[in-house]
Amino acid sequence: MSGIEIFGVITGAIALTETLLKLYKVIKTRNDLPEAFLEVGNRLPLVEDTLELAKGLTDGLENGDKETEALKQTLDYCYSKLSQLHEIFQKISRGDTKDKSLIDVYQKVVVKLKLDNKSGRVEALMKGVLESIQLFSMHKAFKDAMETQAINVAQAKEEMEKVATETPSLPDSPEETRGDNVNYGEINRQFVNWGEQTNIEGGQWNIAGAYVHGDQVLGRTPQERRERGA
Repeated sequence: MSGIEIFGVITGAIALTETLLKLYKVIKTRNDLPEAFLEVGNRLPLVEDTLELAKGLTDGLENGDKETEALKQTLDYCYSKLSQLHEIFQKISRGDTKDKSLIDVYQKVVVKLKLDNKSGRVEALMKGVLESIQLFSMHKAFKDAMETQAINVAQAKEEMEKVATETPSLPDSPEETRGDNVNYGEINRQFVNWGEQTNIEGGQWNIAGAYVHGDQVLGRTPQERRERGA
């Protein structure tokens, strides 16, 4: 694994984020759009800026070492979550969905992606993006230059957790009993070399943990917020 390959993955993730920003501009005016979509869209510039910063630091990566391979796995995960967000945003942005229930369209995309209602929510996908960015920002090649960005990403992740708890964009499916745990394997073993702060336990990193939503009240749409004066 080389710095050039890492550069390529980051470049691809940036391109996806730029496309997501364009799609978000198309869908954000829909009155039936759950609030969580707005929260996700508002964090896309932070994702783009952080990835751009990381792209410029890849020259400091050592070719062929385990840490670089672990970094590649983290970035691949980030890219996969951005890709899933893209699938959802793209489908909702298409004109043929305007006469359909947005939630129905959204739900069908989540099923197509082979995700459940917890791991497939846009807020859970964005949380996965932010957690992977937070992890790779602790790598020794990025840590010093990305200190401020890492703080901003950590705050954004906490805000997405609040969104997931208070205004989930999809209800839980009846069969859902646990979160989406991702075993990072080599990433977890190498993480100790990246930085001192970590919440990884037992060889697993919880990407989108279990959310408890009580009565499953979905996030308010823009129209509902205007009616309630929120």
